[in-house]
Amino acid sequence: LSALAAEAFGEGGQTFVSRSALIEAIRPDLTEGLRVLIKGSRSAQMDEVVQGLAADSEPGGAPCC
Repeated sequence: LSALAAEAFGEGGQTFVSRSALIEAIRPDLTEGLRVLIKGSRSAQMDEVVQGLAADSEPGGAPCC
């Protein structure tokens, strides 16, 4: 269903084959002060995406979560 949602989103809509692929796609766009909402069910294990992105934050950076 995510492919249909991405298609309905229009240009710029994307799907990813894994959470790690999603993390790698998001990472280059992260900048200081940017806030990102990660929304998904527990069964989708989106908390792993949050942890993967937070693990990349620099020491002393803004707290995550």
